[in-house]
Amino acid sequence: GGFTPFYHLVAAVVPGTMYFRAPSTFYYLAQFATAVLAARGTERLLTDGLPRRHVFGWVGFGVAMLLLSLSGVLRDVFTGAVPGNAQYTQWTDRFNDPVARAAMSAGALRSLLVVLAVSGLILLLERKRLTRSMAAAALVGVMVIDFWSIERLYWSFSAPAAEMYRSDAIIEHIKAQPEPGRVMALQFRSPGRDAFLSGDALMIHGLRLVTGYHGNQ
Repeated sequence: GGFTPFYHLVAAVVPGTMYFRAPSTFYYLAQFATAVLAARGTERLLTDGLPRRHVFGWVGFGVAMLLLSLSGVLRDVFTGAVPGNAQYTQWTDRFNDPVARAAMSAGALRSLLVVLAVSGLILLLERKRLTRSMAAAALVGVMVIDFWSIERLYWSFSAPAAEMYRSDAIIEHIKAQPEPGRVMALQFRSPGRDAFLSGDALMIHGLRLVTGYHGNQ
């Protein structure tokens, strides 16, 4: 949020913004407006059609973004937007990483392919090669594929609860102790996140914790 002038504008004008947990809490306003405009544009496409110059303009913009990405201009723009403080060095390093550069170019190519697919549907609809129902179904299909190409990267699946939170010899030993007590579970430099050491999985087995912390889980 602080990397753009827009966040500072909202923070200075909208009362209470400084108390928000994150700038993304008010992004839903922009996303809601974008969704309404997309719905209105789709409605116009299926009823009145769209001028060809719009289609060619979108394709040209997609090609331009791909060329800017391949040439490294987009990376330079993003890098220049990051403050020069030492604490932000990790972000500039990420932008300069070869894997990140390849991912950025792949994303630009993916976006161009979606633009080409939608543009093709618009031209086919204009030439009466597709009915409105067929065009609407095809648009939904392209949208689903586009969403899946990104959202699949954000899904991760853990082991079943019966396996992740199963008991072991240490837990059974603590449960067998006659005196009441609390467990202090500490995780030191262990790869990944252990539900028993950094979470509250022990409380599932009736063992009380010193911290008593309950996260989102």
